[in-house]
Amino acid sequence: MRIAVSVVGVLVSILSLAMQVAGNTAMQEKMLKEAKQAPKGILELDESNYDAFLAAPRDYSVTVLYTAMEEQFGCVACKMFLPSFEEVALGWSKKKSAKKHVFAVVDASRGMNIMRKNQFTHIPVTYAFPVAHGKKIEAPSEFDVSRQGFTSDGFADWMSGVLGETIKPKKPLLTKETILKVLIGFTFVSIALFIVPRVSFTHAGRAVSMLICLALIFTFTSGYMWNRIRNPPFMLQKPGGQATIFMEGFQAQTGAESSVMIATYSSIALSVVVLNNFAPYVRSGPLQVFVVVLMVAAMLGGFSGLIEIFRLKKYVYA
Repeated sequence: MRIAVSVVGVLVSILSLAMQVAGNTAMQEKMLKEAKQAPKGILELDESNYDAFLAAPRDYSVTVLYTAMEEQFGCVACKMFLPSFEEVALGWSKKKSAKKHVFAVVDASRGMNIMRKNQFTHIPVTYAFPVAHGKKIEAPSEFDVSRQGFTSDGFADWMSGVLGETIKPKKPLLTKETILKVLIGFTFVSIALFIVPRVSFTHAGRAVSMLICLALIFTFTSGYMWNRIRNPPFMLQKPGGQATIFMEGFQAQTGAESSVMIATYSSIALSVVVLNNFAPYVRSGPLQVFVVVLMVAAMLGGFSGLIEIFRLKKYVYA
């Protein structure tokens, strides 16, 4: 009698497991179709489908971004990295590959229990789960945003190494960076067209040498070479997920900190050069006043920013 009961129990367990696997497989097939039809090539996961979609066995790999985009979470880093994740996911969706790979997102507003289950201490976090042929799911690879940066190119390089195939991010034609570069280029060309006919080339060498020296000074005093040698994280993340540029203390810094320091030094130096060499020779009275006021404001703003940076680096300056 006991043997019969044991056999029935085993059969029930096997049947239950088979039904669970069949249910997971059906849900996985359905969600794979949804992923292919997603406009940005990204599948949205929540607590109702997360476990089933990642359950083994499965013949596809998954890259999951755990993020928090709602304003109540105040995650600046999440908003910075999401566009890069979308560009790489869209690039993969446009690529014809024999490998089955899915990009997915879990937002804290729909998956807080998932975040707790993974015991995350910060976000965003990106995991790449390999294919699971057996019952066991291998440990995922993690993309460290704080060390490897927020750019789509850096994330695409990492994903290319994970998948063994080259992925190119699908970037929009007109981005903020592209528009800014065009405006800066147009400004420089306009200034050059205005200044070149009025400059004596016999004295231009001294001005060019001065600009080169200033550029080198800004580069070395900003800690750029230190960054190249030590390779620090581009930005830091606070426990709540907020991004911070400045690292405390004068013995360490982030990658983004050098760019901020160069911009600060440049604004101060440019204001001094313009006030000393350009403003006195402006013939128009109103234009001269405008230039002087603008450059004085730039100088004060630069020095104020420098003092604020010192305060952030070392609280004793507060």
